[in-house]
Amino acid sequence: MMKWKMEWDASMSVGVEKIDTQHKELFAKINDLLSALASGNGTAKIQEVVGFLESYTRKHFDTEENCMRRYSYPECDDHFAEHKAFIDDIHKLQDELKAGSKDALQTLKVQRRVCDWIVTHIANTDTKLGSYLKNNERASGQIAA
Repeated sequence: MMKWKMEWDASMSVGVEKIDTQHKELFAKINDLLSALASGNGTAKIQEVVGFLESYTRKHFDTEENCMRRYSYPECDDHFAEHKAFIDDIHKLQDELKAGSKDALQTLKVQRRVCDWIVTHIANTDTKLGSYLKNNERASGQIAA
């Protein structure tokens, strides 16, 4: 049985405690999904975990987007578009799971679509937001999204 696990490390920190905490929680939820996939749990369990991941991701994205609006983040439109694309992809994944797709290829797709996207998004997009927020005089020390 193949086992995947996403590991959080300090290089993924955006430097904003609330966002970093949510990212760590997101990693835990993704690990729940990976565990369900690796152990061959039924489609219903995988659908349940993906549904929870979708709702948690929405909550997290709301936190980031509220920060961006509050502190006039100049790249918010592009960032919002990335969030929307991810949610759309999660919805496609949910549709595929409902249609009964549960083969090894589907497992690899889930890993690529969810894990790779999250790591890339944090490293390339959220770290820019974190730097902006930390350097923004109004935001510094008072970020409470």
